[in-house]
Amino acid sequence: MQWFSTREKEITIYIPKLINYSPIFDDESQRNELKNAFTESLNLEMAQKASETVTILYDGDNVVRYSDGDKETYLDLDQSSKNEITNMIKEKLYTENNLKFKKWLSTNKFTFDPYKKNMVVIDTVFSVKKNLIFSEDYRLKAKLIKKDLKWTVYKNNWKVEKRD
Repeated sequence: MQWFSTREKEITIYIPKLINYSPIFDDESQRNELKNAFTESLNLEMAQKASETVTILYDGDNVVRYSDGDKETYLDLDQSSKNEITNMIKEKLYTENNLKFKKWLSTNKFTFDPYKKNMVVIDTVFSVKKNLIFSEDYRLKAKLIKKDLKWTVYKNNWKVEKRD
């Protein structure tokens, strides 16, 4: 049995926020579990037959996006956000710590805080230019939050340490 006669370019599924006015339930603390349930319940094989790209949105937030075999979830930052955060970090390192960023030394630099919707936790190692030839390694621990469409440090959660 064939469900779709043509393959769509993109399918977007909008799921409204589950509204619960009872004080016995704490919907916000289970938000990620709901998103995981939506992600896991999608029949990926059928979705790939139906469309090139399938996106699921919950309460206006991107939950998951499948595009030609690639999966991007709400736990992943999009490339523009990664670039914006990296540029903000470079600027802050230079102005506040007098360090000229060279490159990241660890791969998984940014992760979402599981309890805050728009917060990114950073615990990573990077190198800075010491002089023309040599560099030094530093560790950055920080929390960033998206406020007024801009990534900023959350409540002085910014710590830079030189590595031995």
